[in-house]
Amino acid sequence: MTLTQVTKAGLHEIALDHVFTIGASGTSAYTFQGEGLNGTVNNPTLYLTRGKTYRFENGTGAHPLRIQSVSGSTGTAYNTGVTNNNTTGTVIVEVQHDAPDVLYYQCTAHPAMNGILYITGALADGGVTTAKIADDAVDNDKLANSVVAAIAANTAKTSNATHTGDVTGSTSLTIADEAVTLAKLEHGTSSNDGKFLRANNGADPTFETVDFTTLNASNLTSGTVPDARFPATLPAASGANLTNLPAANLTGTLPAISGANLTGIATAVTAINTQSSAYTLVASDAGKAINLSGDITIPNNVFSAGEKIILVNNSSSFKNLFTASGLTIYNTNDATYPTGNNTIPARGFCTVFFIGASTAYIEGKVDIVPTFEASNNSTNIVLSSVFGSNWSANIAKIYNIPSGVTVGGTNAGGSAILVSSGMSGTLTVNVSGTVIGKGGNGGDGGLGNQANVTSPQNGAGGQAGGNGIQVDSANVTINNLSGGQISGGGGGGGGGGAGRTGQQLSYFYGGRGGDGGAGQGYNQNQSNGASGQSGNYNIGGTGGTGGNGGTLGNAGTSGSTGGNATYNSNFGPGSGGSGGAAGKAIWSNNSNSWTNGTTAGTYHGSYT
Repeated sequence: MTLTQVTKAGLHEIALDHVFTIGASGTSAYTFQGEGLNGTVNNPTLYLTRGKTYRFENGTGAHPLRIQSVSGSTGTAYNTGVTNNNTTGTVIVEVQHDAPDVLYYQCTAHPAMNGILYITGALADGGVTTAKIADDAVDNDKLANSVVAAIAANTAKTSNATHTGDVTGSTSLTIADEAVTLAKLEHGTSSNDGKFLRANNGADPTFETVDFTTLNASNLTSGTVPDARFPATLPAASGANLTNLPAANLTGTLPAISGANLTGIATAVTAINTQSSAYTLVASDAGKAINLSGDITIPNNVFSAGEKIILVNNSSSFKNLFTASGLTIYNTNDATYPTGNNTIPARGFCTVFFIGASTAYIEGKVDIVPTFEASNNSTNIVLSSVFGSNWSANIAKIYNIPSGVTVGGTNAGGSAILVSSGMSGTLTVNVSGTVIGKGGNGGDGGLGNQANVTSPQNGAGGQAGGNGIQVDSANVTINNLSGGQISGGGGGGGGGGAGRTGQQLSYFYGGRGGDGGAGQGYNQNQSNGASGQSGNYNIGGTGGTGGNGGTLGNAGTSGSTGGNATYNSNFGPGSGGSGGAAGKAIWSNNSNSWTNGTTAGTYHGSYT
């Protein structure tokens, strides 16, 4: 017999693989078509039968299909009986007879594309699991009579039924709340009458007698002790015995307390921290009195709100009270003036109270430190004018030149900053910016014109450089801080001398000497000296060259002597002028000394 064509319709369904055609709905779901499905279904739950073979024809091209024993995109692949698992082609699943009850399909590229495969068919021994039994599907009719009877008996033991003898079993029974009444407890006997049942760790409970004759008051944490429990007359109470008594336990109106009855109460004493030199407060100073003999510094962010410190100046001179950066102290002598520094006068006494780690108030015998600072490009500062009446006051004073600020001198022979005479107390000058003295002018060259034909002139001397800071009072400390600069001006160069006079039938005068160069200083650059001029008809000598101006803190050079005449030299030549002296960084004209505190900045010129 010739088989011309065999179609799927002509075969029994058990002879064919079960085929599902798979597509995709974006990346959110697989789409399935096949038996048991009405059209196209997204991520359907499928039921596979043990012993059958299923073909999953994945035509998506971009969504690998993986059969798993654990759900989720990171689940465990199940490969038993599975061909081409985790591919975009056809995955064949031959369901094993010992396959798990539940498998899963999952796109390994997109977590949302997944579903469940329930495995049905004959069960192996022990294959009935709770997953296969629906809720409430097993009732009494499905259980053996002996099992039902045992359940009923066990249920009776957990109810109010009467039970005698020991209750045994592998599982403990629970007595319901308030189920044990007094009637169920054993009666007392003469041996345990009036006693209390005591629990014992690891042993049976025992009956014990409680003795209240030595009861400590610390064990009475609540409740009320009746008046009848106290004697008619209480013994005298010592303050030393009233410890840890909560205020909440003192109720009603207390009788008047006589000082004679308050015994054993300690008197408060303030601890004293004695310091013999400059000192910075530390956290452990809170609540103490500081007996100081030197300056004191209050740090920022060390003390807490509510803490206070007493400062006692136990000396015959005032002491500086310095405030660290970031801390604001309000002086109650002038509540509108938050100040960085104060002074405590001789035998002065004050209290510092903190309302925060960076804010405090100070009251008592304490003076505000007058503090001023220079403005940019200010010149020829006289500090007695800056401080006014405070200049002669016996208090500390502070003058600051901030970073980025330049102070200069413009007066010949003067200084950029003058610490005037007549100051009392102390002065601290803090230089973070720049202080520059005046640069000296160059000397004029000597004249060699007709009027001076018989007496050629010498060059003029260069002008001395100005000083940075001039100190005319004692008790001054100058701090040249990092980034600061204190400089004397450079001296001016000397002028060149006039050229020598020559003679041929008549006198021919020499050339004029060149002018000296300018010294470096405030708003003035250093320059070199000019060349001398030629003599009359080139018979008189050429004038000498002017000297060079000095750089900051350096003297100018001298001018040169005029040149000789080319014929019958007679008068001259003129000599060159001397270079101007260097300005000093710091200087005093009346032998007053000063203290160089911090010297981290730059100096040009002498400062000692």
